[in-house]
Amino acid sequence: MGTVAPLSGILHFGSQHPHQSRRHTENHRRVSAAIEPHYDRIGELARKSEVNHIDETSFTKKGVLQWLWVMTNATVAFFLIHANRSKKAF
Repeated sequence: MGTVAPLSGILHFGSQHPHQSRRHTENHRRVSAAIEPHYDRIGELARKSEVNHIDETSFTKKGVLQWLWVMTNATVAFFLIHANRSKKAF
C-alpha cells in the first residue's frame, strides 16, 4: 500500500546541526520502511472489521488543513492523516 509515506511529516526533529539532521532523516527512512508492512496490516485489519469506532480531528500543517483519523475496534487501533474529512480517507 505504501501508506507510511504520508505519515513522514509526523516526526519533526527541529533545527539541529546539519549532520544530525541528515542522520535523523536517514533513521526516519529506515524506521518507516521497517514498520510499513505492520502499519499496512493494521489498516487492513481495521478496514475488515464489522464494527469500528472512528473519530477525526483537524489540524493545520504549514497552513494546510488536514485530518488525523483513528479507527479502533477490539483488535487494533489505526491512525491515519488525510486531506479528506469524509470516508474517502479510508
